[in-house]
Amino acid sequence: MKHLRCTLILLCYLSAHTLLAQQDVTRIAVFNIDLSEFKTKTSLLGTLFMLDMLKPNALNSIPEHLVRAYSNQSRFVVIDKKNYQLVTDERERQKSEDFIDGYVIDQGKSEGIDYLLRPRYNAVDNTITVRVFDVATGDVACEAQVEVIKDKVGPEHTSYYISILLEQLNSACFDLSYLVVRATDSKGDKVREILVAAGSGQQMKEKKVLEVFEKVDIVIEGKTKMRPVVVAECEIVVVEGIDFSVAKILNGGDVVRQKLDIGTPLYCRTKTQKK
Repeated sequence: MKHLRCTLILLCYLSAHTLLAQQDVTRIAVFNIDLSEFKTKTSLLGTLFMLDMLKPNALNSIPEHLVRAYSNQSRFVVIDKKNYQLVTDERERQKSEDFIDGYVIDQGKSEGIDYLLRPRYNAVDNTITVRVFDVATGDVACEAQVEVIKDKVGPEHTSYYISILLEQLNSACFDLSYLVVRATDSKGDKVREILVAAGSGQQMKEKKVLEVFEKVDIVIEGKTKMRPVVVAECEIVVVEGIDFSVAKILNGGDVVRQKLDIGTPLYCRTKTQKK
């Protein structure tokens, strides 16, 4: 009977833990890129401008990069929307941006999706934009944008654009952070290198600069809110496969040493860009 009671308690704990894990998962859907303005502009300008060098198949790969990046994040369930051509055709008939936004939001609600990512090419300012829709409210939660540069065109430069878009999405929209696993090199009372739980699967690259921070809980009017407190900066020096990278500490190595010694969890995130 004692063993049975222990087994039941364990099963209840595992069930509750699984339910909490499921509640923490964010469901996102990635739609194909809208190239209707690209096709219009290139047909008008033809060979007169740089856009004739921007191959549509290079832009078409952007949603696949988004899917791959967020599929490697444990907090996301990613749904790859392959049937977007139907929506694009309908937009051509309707000629309405409001219609297309409402259409994808309605689809998201019917499928239990939390956020919708919709990339598009904007002819007016020659940019690639990824809008993130909050399905619950129907509003644009945030937006990432990168300008297409004349000497960075074609399939070989897609990773350049996607890295900029992901940095904006990760910091402004999803507040993504990565655990500092441990110090890998120290000198005296300063940490010189750390192992970060993020690799190529999270778009880490050599020379990428990150902030090192701790999560501090602050109680405001009876509600507990998390405030990230930056303690150091680091730079990726080696990407060790899909899940890990080694980063050298640029500043704050003594604080990192103190925090790790007392067991304070530290995290990394893309450095906030100053405007």
